[in-house]
Amino acid sequence: MAQKSRIQYHLSDISAITALSETDINLILRAADEIIFIGGRNILAKILKGSKD
Repeated sequence: MAQKSRIQYHLSDISAITALSETDINLILRAADEIIFIGGRNILAKILKGSKD
């Protein structure tokens, strides 16, 4: 079985952000919904926990 390719990402500095806007919350929820649709709730839970799987 072939090894999965890893996606590279970079976290931005969020120290200046005090609250999320409604638009940001809607975007996050839309992305979470798409992840659930594609991979199921278990995949979303692994992403949120920071799993290396």
